Amino acid sequence: MIQWFSQLNLVNKLRLLIVTTIVIALTILVTTITLIVNSNNKETILNSLQTTARLEGMSVQSIIESATNVTKDVQAYLNKTLSSYDENTELPHLFQSHGYRQYDVTVSFLQMEEYIMNTAWSAVSNDVNIESVRIFFEPYAFSNLPYYALYVDQEATQQQTVKSYSTDSYVNEEFYIQAKTTMEPYTSKPLLREDGQYVSYITYPIIANNQFLGTVTTEFLASNFKMNACSKTVLSVNDCPGTTEQIMPRSDFKIFLCVKMFIVSDWTFKES
Repeated sequence: MIQWFSQLNLVNKLRLLIVTTIVIALTILVTTITLIVNSNNKETILNSLQTTARLEGMSVQSIIESATNVTKDVQAYLNKTLSSYDENTELPHLFQSHGYRQYDVTVSFLQMEEYIMNTAWSAVSNDVNIESVRIFFEPYAFSNLPYYALYVDQEATQQQTVKSYSTDSYVNEEFYIQAKTTMEPYTSKPLLREDGQYVSYITYPIIANNQFLGTVTTEFLASNFKMNACSKTVLSVNDCPGTTEQIMPRSDFKIFLCVKMFIVSDWTFKES
């Protein structure tokens, strides 16, 4: 190689040196530009995904706040109504209960049932994320009722009616026990139903005259949390390894919004 180069005349030597220098310079330039473009693309994609995650966080927060607001509204009404309710001073029980047709109730009690029904119908029909609104009372909270629990779901809303429990089994539910024990609101972890949907329960205690009387519980679809190809909502950080996560503020319901990282390599997107 050296011998061949030495045999070249001066003009060819200069030509070869110039071409070699240009090739090396262009190689360095192309490599530098490629690295810069890759870096900028990665940063742009990450910023876009983080923005998407924030928007999804707002969507998730909206779902939870909507369910919470319904629960709080019914709880506030029941707390106020039951604090002054005394069935012994009411007119005779002349009205049939909406939830338990075999029982007659006072006019005040009937009005309470109707408020619950109307509020629940409105919530379930106007919000696709709310599955049901449920009212649970302590056994014998009302003198002649060994159990009392009403709920409005999609079917009941369509039929403009209300459903009821036939036993007091609800007192053994985790959300009921937690609200009764702490006298504080409680949000359950997402639970997988038989139909494959994830649901969660927001529960507020019914407290009248410093006495626990039951709970207001709203069931909402955790499965409706927005998902897309570039980011996902998961229920545990362990479901999203190697990613950045954002924990929703202003809620006891912890949702991890995982933003997947992408790297530009060989002009194709590869998930890392």
